[in-house]
Amino acid sequence: MILQSTILRKENKRKEEGFTLVEIAIVLVIIGLIIGAVVKGQDLMSSAQAKSVVKDVEKASVLALAVYDKKSTLTLDKDGDGTDDIKSKYGTFAITNNQACLTLSSTYKDNAELTDYLNTKYGKDTDEAYTYDKKNAIVCSAALI
Repeated sequence: MILQSTILRKENKRKEEGFTLVEIAIVLVIIGLIIGAVVKGQDLMSSAQAKSVVKDVEKASVLALAVYDKKSTLTLDKDGDGTDDIKSKYGTFAITNNQACLTLSSTYKDNAELTDYLNTKYGKDTDEAYTYDKKNAIVCSAALI
């Protein structure tokens, strides 16, 4: 009876000692998948924001060209009231050096993922129709006229 009791205690003790190598490996794989998904999600968000910024610059270019067709002057003031008729949540527009440019607000200028993506995609050494000046946080279209 004492021998049987001792054997049962040893078996119970073995069951309570810890996790198996397989269990730890499964947990590590799951953690790796979660981290990978989060990183990929951040990249997708930065990419989407950058595309949205460029879309806003594209809209400003179209507006400036439409106004130019009617008034023969490059401006973003379609109705002549002295204010630009296009807004962006990313910053402010201006016509600079015959280009429609969007200067990023501090909220977006300080977003490292967004600015790095813009710099990679639209930096000075790319062949894209848009350019990005990282120092001044300005996205510009190609020459309008």
